[in-house]
Amino acid sequence: IRNILYCNILLGIFYITIFTKMNYFRFFCYYISTIFKYYNIYFNIHFYKMVLDFCFKHNFKLRVTENIKIYNFLHEATEQALIAKYIHPTDCVLDIGGNIGASSIIINKLTNKKFLVVEPSPYYVKILKKNRQDHQANFDILEGVLSKPRDLYLHQISILTHVNETPTKTKVKTYDFNELHKKYKFNVVVADC
Repeated sequence: IRNILYCNILLGIFYITIFTKMNYFRFFCYYISTIFKYYNIYFNIHFYKMVLDFCFKHNFKLRVTENIKIYNFLHEATEQALIAKYIHPTDCVLDIGGNIGASSIIINKLTNKKFLVVEPSPYYVKILKKNRQDHQANFDILEGVLSKPRDLYLHQISILTHVNETPTKTKVKTYDFNELHKKYKFNVVVADC
């Protein structure tokens, strides 16, 4: 980044000396946008390099249905790479929206503490349990959502799920965050839901 900023400063001095009659505010805005454009390109290159490095280092098979397995980096690779970057071995994690467990398995590989995964969909809880068993992972699964006590219902359209107060045949259990925190002592919350 330092080299990019130095080049932009020199470029800015060049612009000032050549275009002295230019509206300075417009010039300033153009100059700042140029800096951020180069910074954004730099950031994106390094971000995607981090994701690719993650994919080569942490790859495993993951169930997406009861009978179909894929490599984990084909499902939410960016989220998994960020988890691998920021989760530490001593962290106690609350994983909200566990889905099929791609993030949960990575968290398990990175930490040495039991943690908690919350998922409201009975279908995904079944797959999550199979993935936990396949990888001999050490996390608890709660089928439900974190919320104050109230009537909530699961809505599922194809593979997409959401929870709200409109009644359906699938009522969702609610759990109090503070009660769970007393038991698990979370210091990190992962919410890729």
